[in-house]
Amino acid sequence: MLIGSKNRRWYGNLERGEPGNYSDEMLDRVREELGLTNAEWIIVYKQTHLGQAPPEERFPTSADTPPPDELCMLVEKLQPWPACLCDQRWDVVHYNDAALNGMPWLRSRNNLLEWSLTAQEARRQLTGWEEHWALWLISQLRQQADLWPEDSRLQGVVDVALADPTVRRLWDSPGLAAAAQSGQSQTRRLLFPRKKGQEPEGAFMRLQLADVSPYRLFFAMPM
Repeated sequence: MLIGSKNRRWYGNLERGEPGNYSDEMLDRVREELGLTNAEWIIVYKQTHLGQAPPEERFPTSADTPPPDELCMLVEKLQPWPACLCDQRWDVVHYNDAALNGMPWLRSRNNLLEWSLTAQEARRQLTGWEEHWALWLISQLRQQADLWPEDSRLQGVVDVALADPTVRRLWDSPGLAAAAQSGQSQTRRLLFPRKKGQEPEGAFMRLQLADVSPYRLFFAMPM
């Protein structure tokens, strides 16, 4: 039985999100009983621990340490497909030559989400920008910002995004929940830069490398 009489007061406090001396064993039981997702678990833990993330989420970010060599090698091995490695702020920390050819904006900007949401060329290159890209990216940004409110760089990305009138209009869109649930199940398409009179289309893929990793791998496969 999940709730015993001895712990009923503690569970009541937990439901209200009140900080308290909750044992790891009790919280693990709640997580298992309710079937919380990783994102939901982090929110519950932070609500009951004065904003502190659970131990498994306290990883060093790429701003503090370089990405592991094996992840950079994976990006290189994806040639000739454009591929880049981002941290939890969507800062691009490594990319291959094909990515530079397919996404020349990497020469001047290093944040995948800032470019995707605010650059005018992104709205042409990302097929179905508002429906298939913007809503999904905004849902991801809002979730990350809620999980790491103390991350000033991540909050800076939020500020850049909200400075765009279209993004601000979509920020509280009722379609965000459905966009967030689509996750990796929806194929998103993009147009590669025009070459020899052709503008080939590609399928965009996103891979979170591990639940406790700050890194995400993004790559595009020509269709």
